[in-house]
Amino acid sequence: MSRKHAMLVLVGLLSLSLLLFGCSGPSGEPSAPSGDEITEIIIANPTDVTTMDPGWRTVMSDQYVNYYTLDTLFIRTPEGDLVPSLAESIEALSDTEWEVKLVEGVTFHNGESFDAETVKFSFDRMFNPDDPSPSAGRFDTIIEVRVVDDHTVHLITAEPDPLVPARIAQLDMVPPGYYQEHGRDHFASNPVGTGPYVFKEWVKDDRVVLEANPDYFLGEPSVPRIIFKPIPEYSTRLALLRTGEVHLIPNVYPDDAADLGGEDGIEVYSTNTMRTMELMIRPDLEPTDNKLVRQAMNYAVDKEAIVNEILSGFGEVANAQVIGPMYFGYHPELEAYPYDPDRARELLAEAGYPDGVDVEFYTPAGRYTMDTEIAEAVTEMLNDVGIRAQLTKFEWGVYAQLQQDKDLGHINLFGFMNPMYDADGVMHGLFRSGVIWGVGPYWQVDRVDELIQEGRTVIDPDTREAIYHELAEILRDEAPVIFMHHMTEIYGARDFVEFTPRPDDCPDVFGKPFMGQ
Repeated sequence: MSRKHAMLVLVGLLSLSLLLFGCSGPSGEPSAPSGDEITEIIIANPTDVTTMDPGWRTVMSDQYVNYYTLDTLFIRTPEGDLVPSLAESIEALSDTEWEVKLVEGVTFHNGESFDAETVKFSFDRMFNPDDPSPSAGRFDTIIEVRVVDDHTVHLITAEPDPLVPARIAQLDMVPPGYYQEHGRDHFASNPVGTGPYVFKEWVKDDRVVLEANPDYFLGEPSVPRIIFKPIPEYSTRLALLRTGEVHLIPNVYPDDAADLGGEDGIEVYSTNTMRTMELMIRPDLEPTDNKLVRQAMNYAVDKEAIVNEILSGFGEVANAQVIGPMYFGYHPELEAYPYDPDRARELLAEAGYPDGVDVEFYTPAGRYTMDTEIAEAVTEMLNDVGIRAQLTKFEWGVYAQLQQDKDLGHINLFGFMNPMYDADGVMHGLFRSGVIWGVGPYWQVDRVDELIQEGRTVIDPDTREAIYHELAEILRDEAPVIFMHHMTEIYGARDFVEFTPRPDDCPDVFGKPFMGQ
């Protein structure tokens, strides 16, 4: 495998709050540190961390801290290329066996050695029958990690799986000794990794503090300290960025982007992302167990108006699928549900609800750009055709727990993505029966399950693409979600923070190096 390199400099998604020590001059105006003057970068995010154990994270915002403190065997460049990290190489020995060679001489922050046993432990713990990981489905095509020697492992799959390299790019390495001594709950709030930053503290709802690892195997990071602070209120995040008390914020409102970019000391960045917003529907509850009702909901929502009027054009209407063009398996010929309120009313009557229906609509408040404004607009559109939606807004931590508890409403706003750049990551995570999130906990469609499984085990890319196209057509007809839009992310940063926004939301404000760089 060739070694590629690039400088990963990006946004950060996670936190922030009150003050940056030394960031303001005597007049209260923010200073503009540069070079060696930068002692820390504070990243503001709408939500706090829920766990720092990568095996038990179910939301992308938790991955951002893992990115700084833990390492995987492979990693994505900003362009989406898969390159080595803790692995030196990977080779397919057969259709069902892969050999991975590991970097030598790497140690965890607590002094433990990284080796083949580490890889085996990091994988095996996900499948503990007494405490199975909610993320195990990402890796369950692999049935065994076999230790060959201290720095070589073989990955064994039950059936051919062309995505093994991409899968293990999501498997963070954890130290067996530390984990077994302290247990999962302790690790979730006190992580130890091999990464470029060492975890120092997590004060819930206030801050996560990380400090540069001077012994990082690819070189000590240039920024000594990274602080994530959760600031749920958008106007507060914006104000603190303007005063220089925080240095980076995501989810800038489109209407603020132009003015913010014209202010001294601030840069604004935007990028198309791999994330698609959809309104997940419960197919196990009345009346949304009726496909005609779910289709009516899709006709009732004016997606073009939401993108153009609420998001000022920062987004792209999804053509009735939950992945965008960046993913392998995207169906370019599928057509979006047009906005047709009359057709929505006809379908409700055909479903046996000529007088309309009552449904519960849940949304997070502040997790995604203008999520509450979008939810409020959708509520009005649904009500207009007789779908009387009762909207309830939740703080993200509560909302994420509702998802884990399988206690969501009839309609639920989410923005989903998967960094494998492949339809499998999203389709399996959202629609395979029995998974813990998405629609999967609430329904089972045999053909959907069959296609998802086939897509995981077929090597030929043309055949795989045809599988995902058929799956997309079924999902459009079944309408287990209201298909909304592919999301654009807008960031505001102080001008001394150099980064390039990435489509996979992976945060990097220090320039994480790659093998061979």
